[in-house]
Amino acid sequence: MKGKILLLTIFLLFATSNASAQTVTIKAVGDIMMGTKYPTPNLPPDDGRGLFLNVEDTLKGSDLLLGNLEGVFSVYNKSEKNVGTGKYYAFNMPIYYAQYLKDAGFDVLNIANNHSRDFGENGLSDTIFTLQLNDLKYTGLRDTLTVVDRNGLKIGIMGFYWNDYFNSILDLESTMRRVSENRNKVDILIVTFHGGAEGTAAAHTSDKMEYMGKTPRGNVVAFARSAVEAGADLVLGHGPHLPRAMEIYGGRLIAYSLGNFCTYGSFSMKATLKYSLILEIEMDEHGFFRSGRIHPIILLDRGIPHHDPEKTTIGLIQELTKTDFPDTPLHISDKGEISIK
Repeated sequence: MKGKILLLTIFLLFATSNASAQTVTIKAVGDIMMGTKYPTPNLPPDDGRGLFLNVEDTLKGSDLLLGNLEGVFSVYNKSEKNVGTGKYYAFNMPIYYAQYLKDAGFDVLNIANNHSRDFGENGLSDTIFTLQLNDLKYTGLRDTLTVVDRNGLKIGIMGFYWNDYFNSILDLESTMRRVSENRNKVDILIVTFHGGAEGTAAAHTSDKMEYMGKTPRGNVVAFARSAVEAGADLVLGHGPHLPRAMEIYGGRLIAYSLGNFCTYGSFSMKATLKYSLILEIEMDEHGFFRSGRIHPIILLDRGIPHHDPEKTTIGLIQELTKTDFPDTPLHISDKGEISIK
C-alpha cells in the first residue's frame, strides 16, 4: 500500500505542474445549527436573517459549498431524547431557515450525524423534504451517492457517521467497499464524516479509536486513510466541535475536523470551541489537491460566524498539523495558504 501511495504522490507532482489542467474549487465548513425551537425557542436575532451576513463574501465564489447540518427542519416537535437532564440535546430549526442556507450559497448538506434523527423518522423525512424544496442537496443516507455537475466534471459526495443507520465509520471494510463502488461513477469523490471525540480536550488526532463516554466514535485516521486508499479524493471531518489537523495522504487532502461554524445558542463557545474556518480547496480533474486556504472564523454573539482578524484558527491548525502529522508534506503559511512542500 505504501508503494501505491508513493506512486500517487509522484503523480501529484506532475499533475500540479500542468497549468492547463481543469480544476474545481470547493469550500467546506463544519457544524451548522441555526437555533432551535425545542424544547423552548432559542432562536437568533431578527429571526436568523443575519446569521451568515458577516461571512457571506467568503462563502461565495466556489464551484461547490458543503456543510454539516446538525439538527432537523421539522413540524414534528417531539423528541425521545431526555433533554431535561442537560446531557442530551435535540435541535429543531424553523423550516423556513433552510432558505438562509440557500441564500448563503450552500449546495450540499451532510445529514449523517448524531442530530439528524433527534425527532425520529418524521424529523428526518421533514428535513430531507425541506432541503429538496429549497434546491439543496443532502448526503449521508446509507449506500447513497450524491452527485453534482461542475465545470464538466461529476463530483460525488458521501457522508459517514458512527451509526450504521447511515454509512458507518466504524466498519472500515464496508467503508472501502462503498467508496470503491462509487469511485468510477464520478470524476471526483468527496467523503465527509462525523466522528471523533468532542470538546477542548479532543483537539489532537491520533490513530486509535475515539470515544464519547462509552460510545465509540471511530478511529478517524484509519477511516480517512482507508477512504483515500479506496478512491476518495478529499476527506472532510466534523464532530469534535473544534478545528483539527490536516494532512496530505496519497496526494489527497484530509481535514480531520472543521469545527463549529454556525451553532447558535446551544453549543459551548469556550476556549478553542469558538474558532472555526471556511476551508477552500482547489483540485484538478483527477481529484488531486493543488492548493488551499484557511479562512479563519470566530463565533461571536452566541455562535454567529465572523471573520477573525487575529487569524487564530490558522495558528491552531498549523500547530496541530506539525504535532499530529509531522511527516505530512502539507504546508500551511501564516496567511492560511495550504500547499505541498
